[in-house]
Amino acid sequence: MRPTIEIRIGDAVLYKDLITDYIFFCLGAFLLNDEKINEKRFKEYLINRLRVAKQGLQAKILWCGKEKGIDEVLMEKFDKIERKLSKRFNYKFKIIPEMTRKRITQADFASEIFKKLGRDILNYMLKIEKAFFENEFREYLKNSKKLESLKPPALEEVIVEFTKKDISMWYPAQLLRLPLEEFERIIKNLERKRKIKIRKDLRYGILISNLSK
Repeated sequence: MRPTIEIRIGDAVLYKDLITDYIFFCLGAFLLNDEKINEKRFKEYLINRLRVAKQGLQAKILWCGKEKGIDEVLMEKFDKIERKLSKRFNYKFKIIPEMTRKRITQADFASEIFKKLGRDILNYMLKIEKAFFENEFREYLKNSKKLESLKPPALEEVIVEFTKKDISMWYPAQLLRLPLEEFERIIKNLERKRKIKIRKDLRYGILISNLSK
């Protein structure tokens, strides 16, 4: 009956060293416990998760009130973890520092394969399985150039992108997870700009539609 913490390790890792790096990073970040969590930092987290989900290691995030590249933040964290915990666990990072320096993720690798196969989903799945067993991601990373940092998307842009026709308002609200008052302010602003349309339905409640689609 005590509070617990669950750490979920990614279930689609294409390279074995990335699995062990991922575990060491999660363990190290947990044991370092060097982040102060407050309302402001939590709000930054809510915005950052959207930016990183869309732009990967090319994203710029909010960090203690300032905008920084996610790669810069992560490299500092990797260094702290290695200095304090490598001897204790007899482990050093093998691949994620290189991924971070080049701002390249597995998604970039997977996207490249998908495009080369003419966006054929079946052939793509077969190729990705082959890439996993033959550790092709390491070779891709080695031969790739460093990617550029990207301009972060505005929250309004994210809402509009994920809005189609007559979707329940809870969907983008759940996506952003911002305080309800702030979410409603963004929605009303989008309506004023005629980016979305809001209507009430007796059965489904408040529905919104993207006016550009």
